[in-house]
Amino acid sequence: MRDRRHPAAGAARGAAVRAGEATLVYRARNEAEVAFRAELDWFATRRGVRIIYLFGPRAERPSWLPAKFAGYGDAAALRQMAPLIADSHVYVCGPDAWTDAARKAAADAGVKPGQLHTELFSW
Repeated sequence: MRDRRHPAAGAARGAAVRAGEATLVYRARNEAEVAFRAELDWFATRRGVRIIYLFGPRAERPSWLPAKFAGYGDAAALRQMAPLIADSHVYVCGPDAWTDAARKAAADAGVKPGQLHTELFSW
């Protein structure tokens, strides 16, 4: 049987995370599309996971960022949101093209290959 919980929440559930040690960046077209919002909010309030929601349509260029932030560099945006990203494990979950852009941004931000983990899905 497939685990129907949010894949990013699965990563947080299994991790020994202290308050303030984890940042979850959630990208969606709008707030109504946030899957498992109650579970994510639980991690924010009970585990101290910092959640950054990025809403809006896709950028015209290949990017993990929404269009309104497309003027920022992808790696620079990650470093701004998670300044210690280069020394962190990064879990990327999403559809193929978005995941490719997010993985490239993470690598460009200094994340080592062994610390970059991916789970693909599509709607």
